[in-house]
Amino acid sequence: MSSMSSTFPSIFWIAKSSPVQATIFMGCRHLGHTRCAENTGSVPRYSPWGADTWDIPDDAKIGAISGLLELIHDKGGNVDIPVLADDLSMEVDDIFPLTEAAAFLEFGEIKQGDILLTERGKVFAEADALKKKEIFREMALSNIQLIKQIVQVLSTSAKHRMSEDFFIEILENYFTEEEAWNQLETAIDWGRYAELFAYDYDAGEIYLE
Repeated sequence: MSSMSSTFPSIFWIAKSSPVQATIFMGCRHLGHTRCAENTGSVPRYSPWGADTWDIPDDAKIGAISGLLELIHDKGGNVDIPVLADDLSMEVDDIFPLTEAAAFLEFGEIKQGDILLTERGKVFAEADALKKKEIFREMALSNIQLIKQIVQVLSTSAKHRMSEDFFIEILENYFTEEEAWNQLETAIDWGRYAELFAYDYDAGEIYLE
């Protein structure tokens, strides 16, 4: 374990902000960290390589994300978020993780309280189950650093397996224990859906199939 840790020193560098602040950030995520911080009074989250790659929104399961994108598509591809929340009988705060996830994956854009599907989001919403997996795999590897790093670690490991504790210990440098588990559980959910890796519940290990 120590050799793996030295191979990946400080795999993740992620400062924390609230879900509401993160949603506000999505409107300026490509303008640069300084401007985002000035506009929101918060510190954005990003990867150690300086790219605009943020951590995974908590409680954003793939089934809910997929359903949200399909609903937005059915409504013309552009929906006011409070109206969307009302249609789903949800509080606005509860829908934030899903809209954040759509934006992080570049399936949607958040502008002035609306969520708009990108071209990739439209293709995903219209795709069949197998094509959805392919598109999600592509976008997750391109945009979600945590998932990309898990794949890289598993690929480097001799057994192509790694204990969940390895990733939790790293994440706990930047998150509370509960937040770290939420991050990893969501990453596992997304990674399994994309067929990037699998999870052994009995052993508590993530592995390449």
